[in-house]
Amino acid sequence: MEATAITRIHITFAFFMLHSVYCKINEYHAKFRLLQDLLVTNRLQIRTDISSLHTIFEEATPIVTEHLACLAKAMKKLPNMVQAECLFAKTPYEQSSSEAVAKFHASLAHKNSVLSITGGLGVDDLAFFQAGCKVTSLDPDACLNALVLYNFRKLHIEGIDRLTTTAEDFLATNPSLYNIIFADPDRRPKGDKQYGRVSEYSPDVFQLMRNYPQIAPRWIIKLSPLTDLLWLRNQGFPMDIYILSQQGEVKEVLCDVHAKVAEKTTLVSLETDNNRSWHGEILQPEKVTFDVFSEATSGTIKCGYNKTLANDYGMQNLNAQHTYFLSHSILPNHVARNFKLLKTLEGSMREIQKELKIMGITQANISAREFILDAENTRKKLGIKDGGETYLFFTGKEKKVCYVTQKPG
Repeated sequence: MEATAITRIHITFAFFMLHSVYCKINEYHAKFRLLQDLLVTNRLQIRTDISSLHTIFEEATPIVTEHLACLAKAMKKLPNMVQAECLFAKTPYEQSSSEAVAKFHASLAHKNSVLSITGGLGVDDLAFFQAGCKVTSLDPDACLNALVLYNFRKLHIEGIDRLTTTAEDFLATNPSLYNIIFADPDRRPKGDKQYGRVSEYSPDVFQLMRNYPQIAPRWIIKLSPLTDLLWLRNQGFPMDIYILSQQGEVKEVLCDVHAKVAEKTTLVSLETDNNRSWHGEILQPEKVTFDVFSEATSGTIKCGYNKTLANDYGMQNLNAQHTYFLSHSILPNHVARNFKLLKTLEGSMREIQKELKIMGITQANISAREFILDAENTRKKLGIKDGGETYLFFTGKEKKVCYVTQKPG
């Protein structure tokens, strides 16, 4: 492996062992105990090739490599934990909420008592606690819990009760009542992602709600972005559904189950300055004189609100799935991506390729919906480089159409 330098990084690692067997941090099946909190405290220039790391960390190298593998992405996803020099590991890191998403979860709790039945890396526990909630957190993995408590100390957090037990065992034997139960069930209990098959997650949260309705009057449940909303509505629980989106990507489906819900589906766009919530109501678009090509955002599509856009805003619908539109209106960014339409090309792929060549387009950003090829294979077919200021939108299988656009500006 080619060596890559990571300079001036504060690294603090927890060191775990069971007898003489050192555990890799992403394997969380062996039962090991915390040997020492502090492995490295001084600033070092760490090389990420295995041989160099092993020279420094010896048997702890698997822990170190797991942390470094997560670190670059964690700087964006969990900046406060990175700043506090917390320890990360692959599986719990990948399954954790981002700090921005966890903050939204906590905004629903209103300083109530929260039982988190799927503690994981503890990001949501921290958000609830920092929002003024009394937090009890459960996870059956003692090794992960030791890591989380280590991170809590790095963050100077005291007061979160972290218990080593399953949700099923705790709810069956504990008579305590809580205001809210929060759950982020494991989507890969057997190793493979289950995506939208919620009943196969661990734990099966909807079955737990049926079994223990008296434990809490409110359940907040984090689910996969691919979760079928119709399936959720058919579970027999009153719920508000939040579609959480960040930078145009749906991050999760969040169910808020309690007696006083409005039964709404809300698109929440998580931005750095402020969050925007939209229930599908008609907004005031910006009117312009040029032709506007609009593509519904993934959050709008997930909510199903793309199906009413053409009627609500007097737009021309351009495909069967109601994702491409033509109008003289610029919609808010959380509703649709908006572009200035330069030209509409129709015909065979060969004819479209010829027209693009005449226009001098050799580089473009490509999207394809209801088309014979996906975006990447469309690019290869046309021989066009990725990027640039031109955006090409393809649709149609019998009648092939390419919309040539640029961002308005």
